[in-house]
Amino acid sequence: MDLRRPALRHLAENIGTAAMVDLFGEFIGLANQVARNAREQAEDLLVLQGHVWPHEAERVNMPCILGALNGIVLAAGIDPGPLCGGCAFRAGTVANQCLPTTEDADYCSTPGERPFLCHEAVDEHGNAISACRGFAQRRAALNAAERSTEHQEPDA
Repeated sequence: MDLRRPALRHLAENIGTAAMVDLFGEFIGLANQVARNAREQAEDLLVLQGHVWPHEAERVNMPCILGALNGIVLAAGIDPGPLCGGCAFRAGTVANQCLPTTEDADYCSTPGERPFLCHEAVDEHGNAISACRGFAQRRAALNAAERSTEHQEPDA
């Protein structure tokens, strides 16, 4: 059983709502600091190990709180069974918590936009060759929702 929620409810009862909001705000700040530090360390390691130039290291796509929040929405209603292990549409993966990736996946999911491509289905040159399975599920759901609203009678 998950003990976090009961513990947090007990804490909220003891310290009050305002203090709980302050504590939560501080926790989000701490999480953002950890994400920034992880990014900085990754960039430094890439440069120090000689893998990339400093200006290239700045483009590293890293998980962050906003990306993770987007990822929750992106993965909602998606069957994870057929997805790749690192799919952007699978809750909790690195790709599912990177802001640029989740923004791209969401944008591409809009009916009529270009497909979001699978990172694992690539040719011998590393080029993506098929649409992401999570994207396909989300696009199908959005298309169905769009068709449903088109067939509704207008309100009088």
